[in-house]
Amino acid sequence: MIKRFAQLLRQGSKEGAFDNLLLLLRFVLLCMIPYMITMGVILMIRGVVSYALLSFLFALSFLSCMILSYKVGVRGLTLTAAILIDIYSVICAVCFGAAASFQQLLLLSLFIFWYDITRSTPRKIFLSLLSLAALCYIRAAELSENPVLDPGTLGYTIITYTNNVFCILLLSVIAWFFCTQFAEAERKLFLSNRELRKISHTDPLTHLMNRRFAEEEFEVLEKNYGRKGEFISVAIGDIDFFKRVNDTYGHDAGDYVLEALAAVFENFMKDKGFVVRWGGEEFLFVFEHSNGDDAYSALEALRKRIERAQLRYKERPISVTMTFGVEEYGYSNGMTAAIEAADKKLYKGKEDGRNRVVY
Repeated sequence: MIKRFAQLLRQGSKEGAFDNLLLLLRFVLLCMIPYMITMGVILMIRGVVSYALLSFLFALSFLSCMILSYKVGVRGLTLTAAILIDIYSVICAVCFGAAASFQQLLLLSLFIFWYDITRSTPRKIFLSLLSLAALCYIRAAELSENPVLDPGTLGYTIITYTNNVFCILLLSVIAWFFCTQFAEAERKLFLSNRELRKISHTDPLTHLMNRRFAEEEFEVLEKNYGRKGEFISVAIGDIDFFKRVNDTYGHDAGDYVLEALAAVFENFMKDKGFVVRWGGEEFLFVFEHSNGDDAYSALEALRKRIERAQLRYKERPISVTMTFGVEEYGYSNGMTAAIEAADKKLYKGKEDGRNRVVY
């Protein structure tokens, strides 16, 4: 029901910066209409006919603004609504006295105008100064004129409480709009930053994390190393004779092999650490809770699995093998040294015939 009501208020609104402002303006107008009618009825009952007719006239004006909000621009309506509220506030505050709380309506117009992000700050400051001048006028006028209704009457009390409840209600709604918009902007910024970080850290072909991600993770791992007394091992794996795959089956087939193996690696490393595409056909495996022997055993199982796998690209079988170099991280040497050592072992494995794990 609430969602449907919001949809009706938004109907016909412009996209972008005007949408929330127009929704807020329509809500305020929708509240001002029954408020003015209620004030008119109370004043009519109390015998203050002229001010009752004034309230009905303003109710009609706000209804016109509500209708026009579906036909014309929001900026003009924002200013019009603010001026109407200010005029009504000043007239009633002077005639009924400050104790009736009509001057609080000045705050409504002020907040509505400040909510309009399309207007310049100097104009908003100018409106604030006008509201201050109006408030000062109300206080000065109160010293020389008697209120239309006796402050001790029931009608005056009803009007006072009606004003207070109405102002608190609308100020709360406006504050909610401010907070919601700020929270939504923060949420969108957070999601955008997270998406940008994900894009910058993701290899577009394999969808694995890339080298930049790994380098940032190394800092975290090295800071935490020794604090929990856990081992860290790294390994570099390289697809054997990958150039032959590209030359024989084409580069699209080579991309397919990289993607297929990346999916296997990601699933393989789920409970062990993480894997990144290090460059070309090389992949870096980081075992966060394994010593060198454990990492060696795990990679040996992975090597055999890849050797037995039959990849198919356009119904053509492709067989590949991999060579791995494994090194256990040492705090004294650092992650860079561990990766360099793993890389050297990888090349030793290639020299010794490939399709093996060297530790």
